[in-house]
Amino acid sequence: MFTKQRLKIRNFIKDHKKIIIIVIVIWLIIIIINFLLGLRKEPIVLNTSYTPHESVLDSDVVPEKDSVKISDMIDKYIGYCNNGEYEKAFNMISTNCKEKAFNNDVEKYKEYVTKIFTQFKRYSIQDYKNYDNTYIYTVRIFNDFIKTGLTGEKFATFEEKFAMVKEGNEIKLNVGDFIDKVELKRVVEDDYSKIRIMSKAVFYDYEEYEVKITNKTDYIMVLSSVYEGEEVLLDLGNIRREMTNDSLEIALAPGETRTYKISFSKYVDEKENPQAFVFNKIRILKAYSGVEENAEKEKKNAVKLYSLTIPLT
Repeated sequence: MFTKQRLKIRNFIKDHKKIIIIVIVIWLIIIIINFLLGLRKEPIVLNTSYTPHESVLDSDVVPEKDSVKISDMIDKYIGYCNNGEYEKAFNMISTNCKEKAFNNDVEKYKEYVTKIFTQFKRYSIQDYKNYDNTYIYTVRIFNDFIKTGLTGEKFATFEEKFAMVKEGNEIKLNVGDFIDKVELKRVVEDDYSKIRIMSKAVFYDYEEYEVKITNKTDYIMVLSSVYEGEEVLLDLGNIRREMTNDSLEIALAPGETRTYKISFSKYVDEKENPQAFVFNKIRILKAYSGVEENAEKEKKNAVKLYSLTIPLT
């Protein structure tokens, strides 16, 4: 039986020898071509669907003379961060940014950078908005997947806002979502208090106000007791917002002057502008425990309960 099968196969090969050889040759050619194509790697090109210096929120376009300078500056800054040259990168930042975002501390700045640049990074930029003659960019920072590939790795992108500001004759960077510092110097004084709104630091998604308060009385003055709501407000015209650092207690001893940093949620691209700073529940108290259970009793014995509005426009 097996002998008959072998004879049939032998005869088949003998009768179709040329066809079989042609099929084998074609098959080998296909294998070789696929192998060679596998060795050839197509170059990876970073493609973006936007023009870096055209704003996504308004029609303003960065002038060409500035756009080249800004692109070079951001590239240099990212290079310093990639190479761990933290002081050189820190020196590219504006004086206000160093103060408001990093408390003038290069070590605090280093902590911020090393959390982002855990390995060599690439970036892309997009002009976001022109705010009071300040160019704001969205900067996306991501792993160098051209070198490492994406196998087994999620494509994660870190994003924040960079602002370009003039400091003397130089252009400086604001990073960490810090946009600007605005001097305000608004003062309201009455028989009980003197309150000065000194300045505000504008970040991409919030504003931080520096407020100096003097208690002119011989009693305790409380403006924020933590457990009561709607004590300190930012008036935006059609809406009032409570301060976001709601754990901040603002209580001053007789004759005391203190400075506080008070923050409110406020995106830089919102149409509404701050109209007034409102201390909605000022209490001049004979006694203050800071305990919620005692609040009503302490207010019943208050010397004065009132509110105070400080215009910002």
